[in-house]
Parts: sequence; C-alpha cells; structure tokens
Amino acid sequence: MPESTAGVVTAALKGGPWLVSFATYRRRQVFENPAPLAACGAALEEASARNGYAVYALAIMPDHVHVVLAAGTSGRTIAKVVNNLKGVPARRVFQAAPELKLDLRSEHLWADEYDARLLPNQAAVRRACTYIRQNPVALGLPPQQFAWIPGPSFRAAAKPTASPSAAAGLEIRPRAPADGTRS
Repeated sequence: MPESTAGVVTAALKGGPWLVSFATYRRRQVFENPAPLAACGAALEEASARNGYAVYALAIMPDHVHVVLAAGTSGRTIAKVVNNLKGVPARRVFQAAPELKLDLRSEHLWADEYDARLLPNQAAVRRACTYIRQNPVALGLPPQQFAWIPGPSFRAAAKPTASPSAAAGLEIRPRAPADGTRS
C-alpha cells in the first residue's frame, strides 16, 4: 500500500508512468543560464538511459524540473528513481558550472523535497505531457525539445513487451523529424 509523507509518495514503483517535479535548492534560478541547462538535460538523458526509464516529457525550468516517466520493470521505489534523476544532473551541472556551489552557498543543487504522482491512465499521461511541454512557453520561455525524448504520440500498447514504455501500458510512436535527423 502506498505510503505518503508530506505529499511525497514513497510507494514501490510499478512501472509508472509518473509525473515527477523537483526544485533547485532554495528555488535558485540555476537554469536561466544555458550551460547548466544543457548539462542538466544531458545528465537526465544519461540517468534515464542507464536505469531503463522511458521519459515521455521533460521541462527544465529556471528553478525546477518536471518529467513524465515510466521506470518499466526496474522495481525501484519512486524515491530511488528521483534520487537517480537528481544525482547525475547535480554532478554534471556542478562540473559544467563550478561557480554555482559558491553562488548557491551549498553543495546541494536540489531541494530535498519532490512531488511524484502516479498517472492512472492514458488521458492523465497526455494531460501531464501537454502541461510539461507548454510550461516553458506559458512563462515566456522558448519551447524545449530534447532529441532523446519521443514526440507526443501515445496510444495504448497492443501487446505486452519488455520495454519500459510497454510495461507502463504505453507505446510511443516517435514523430519523424522534419529535417531528416534522428529524434
């Protein structure tokens, strides 16, 4: 049975999909600068690939991150998934911008808290992905696209497979890139 402490879900991850949000330490505007933002995006890709997470939508805002993901059959708790999603980016961001430790007056990039919500069905996944994709634009920032995240085309999986997206009950059909490059 899921256990909730101050709104933070600590239930075992059953593949997801989940909407996860976490903020920078003291809500500092770390990702206004391109170097930390690029380092964070690349590190989230690395952490997701290394752990077999399927990421459906991602927004790196100036002081927080939103992500919709499924952890497939990893069996990890959501707390462990969030730890993975925070740990690799923290190291990479501090490598890309070492002055941030002085600016933040801390060894921590992220606040301890996070919010994780299990998305119960395909409609909830679509709403969460739409929200995340529109979040930067709603704040007057340019839209964010990450080549390693498939496009927004979701449908119910026809037959079970071992992939993280299928384990989450979703199949992703990537958009064909307009410029002929790999998406």
